[in-house]
Amino acid sequence: MMGALLMAPTDKRIPFLKSITGAIRPGSHLLIRVPKALDIPARGAEAQSDVTMWQVALNWSFQFETPTFSMPGDEDLTTTATGLQYQVLREGKGEKPTNMSRCTVHYSGWLTDGTVFDSSYTRGNPTSFGVTQVIPGWTEGLKLMNVGSKYKFVIPGKLGYGPGGSPSGGIGPNATLVFEVELLAFQ
Repeated sequence: MMGALLMAPTDKRIPFLKSITGAIRPGSHLLIRVPKALDIPARGAEAQSDVTMWQVALNWSFQFETPTFSMPGDEDLTTTATGLQYQVLREGKGEKPTNMSRCTVHYSGWLTDGTVFDSSYTRGNPTSFGVTQVIPGWTEGLKLMNVGSKYKFVIPGKLGYGPGGSPSGGIGPNATLVFEVELLAFQ
């Protein structure tokens, strides 16, 4: 039996998840026989039998909409001492992450001209990382949020990728970045 996973039904690593989404409701627990062809591809080749058993629990379900770009006006933004700017789009509840936390988020990132350079929505899966494993603007911004929050961040170059930019991501030197971030969970 595998450990607990946080997966989206569109996760391409586990093909059978998409086929069961209409059959399971929040709070449901299922025991599923999965043919080798629909199992995790890396495991499928190693599987000792033609069928694996999965225990699946759906704790919650909600639809994510891919955000569209909009640059907030100065009057809508709060600016921190470091220069990070943020707009609260939806406030969540509870504790806030710390430097020791691991967060699960959905996000989209744009250049100030509206060019998308990254989005977990288009990949179909939220992403997880340690609070200090990201650019400084994210580290600061995540610690403002609580679970269920959605914020828009305007991150100056010095809190983003700095003078080196991120050429592989299409981000130039000292580029200002705009992110919309939903904090789904943290531990």
